[in-house]
Amino acid sequence: EEVLQAESAKDVHVETALYQAVVSNEGGVLKSFKLKEYPNAKKEPVELIDSYAGRQVGFPLAFVTADAALDKTLSQAKFVIQQETPYKVSLDYRAAGIQAHKTFDFDSEKYLVRVSADLQRNGVSVPHQLVLQGRFGDQSIPDVPAKRMAVHENAGKFQRAVLSNIKEPHEVTASSGGVEDQYFLAMFVRDKESPIKINKDWTAHV
Repeated sequence: EEVLQAESAKDVHVETALYQAVVSNEGGVLKSFKLKEYPNAKKEPVELIDSYAGRQVGFPLAFVTADAALDKTLSQAKFVIQQETPYKVSLDYRAAGIQAHKTFDFDSEKYLVRVSADLQRNGVSVPHQLVLQGRFGDQSIPDVPAKRMAVHENAGKFQRAVLSNIKEPHEVTASSGGVEDQYFLAMFVRDKESPIKINKDWTAHV
């Protein structure tokens, strides 16, 4: 079996006129997303990804499957990472029968990242989700749990729920879904209505 994995952790930096992003090859995740147009009190670009929460529960856009052991392997996997263009990053991992691929295509003119993913084990496709996890929002201000919401949109109508009030994971059919704080919103936007799972710690698209 051909093994494809990196020897060490590596970050790739992507910068547009609007934002600075960091993709990590460890787990193939989004490690940082800073908004250049929105300076904080220190006049630095606002960071939207909580690095502490990322280290504890995982960073955004990680793979999640029905197999906890596979999830752990993928979260620790060191993908071979390539910056194909200044705005496109690809990640590949192959070992122990697992084949994982992910692509981040950053839009240079909008706050938009197109993400594609493929996961197989022993040549068979593995159902998976990508998750928005960890605390999302302006990291330069105190956290206000009551302002952290799960959001989903269906037929032009937006539904919100306070994340800390969500007791059990549940699934909604929506064309988009994600999380927000009092100032910023991150959403998965789909081509059509599809299942989106919501938990107090994450939002996932299938």
